[in-house]
Amino acid sequence: MNFKIVATAFLLFFTCATLSAQVSFVSGEKGTITVRTSGNGKGINDAIANAEKDVFYMLLFRGIAGSEQSSALITTREDEAQQKYKAYLDPLLSERYPSFIISAVQDGEPVKGKHSQYSVMLDVTVNVTALRKDMEANQVIRKFGF
Repeated sequence: MNFKIVATAFLLFFTCATLSAQVSFVSGEKGTITVRTSGNGKGINDAIANAEKDVFYMLLFRGIAGSEQSSALITTREDEAQQKYKAYLDPLLSERYPSFIISAVQDGEPVKGKHSQYSVMLDVTVNVTALRKDMEANQVIRKFGF
């Protein structure tokens, strides 16, 4: 099979899988945003972490429709940004993201589904101002207007 076809199919599958995050705007105040998100995982803690990471993924690469942060924080193409800013993004999306979360309130009880997967719904409030300043300090994005 042609390598380009396989690579394109893999990229398309990976992109569709990452776009399945369910993140919707709830409210926003100066410098913060609250969104409702869902996450799945082998345990409840994994499901919560996955839901929270989805929020950051959407803020970084997609934006949150209906909010002041409706456009992505990173305007570079996603695949390029993930390579160019790997030293910043990998730690952010694996261990640093909780430092930007003001609150994460579980909405309802976790649901255990097929294959022992848990699903949770959360309302997550993120300090977008602090995230933006951190990204500016690490030269991932530029200050607005500069």
